[in-house]
Amino acid sequence: MIKETENRYSGIPTIQKEMMKANLPKPEFSVRNGEFKVILRNNLPIVYYEEFIDGQEMNRKSDRIFHRVGERDNALLEYCKIPRSREEIIGFVGFSRYYTMNKIMKPLIEKGYINMTLPDKPKSSKQKYYAAEIAKNRE
Repeated sequence: MIKETENRYSGIPTIQKEMMKANLPKPEFSVRNGEFKVILRNNLPIVYYEEFIDGQEMNRKSDRIFHRVGERDNALLEYCKIPRSREEIIGFVGFSRYYTMNKIMKPLIEKGYINMTLPDKPKSSKQKYYAAEIAKNRE
């Protein structure tokens, strides 16, 4: 373990060497507004939904990500038949907190398909989300 880490240095040479050994793109280092930022890329394409080949789903990191938004939304509405926390929903869809809440949940809430248990406190840590009755009749 001692060989893999640096005691008094930044670790930048180690990161560069390990990325090269793994045949990955060079890491990107930047300093802006007093923040040090490192970007490590993995050469994988960004995939937001499952893709299908000859009608068969390809397995990705999360098998709960669907090809069409409608399928994803339907699965999420089914999942939210009982009130679910933000963390449960994020785990279910497999995306980041930001993407899940702003790109998936927010539109469903605005359309009236998802309700909040604490509508007056949308950012509460005790907030839960559940499928509205109207969602059952959507096309």
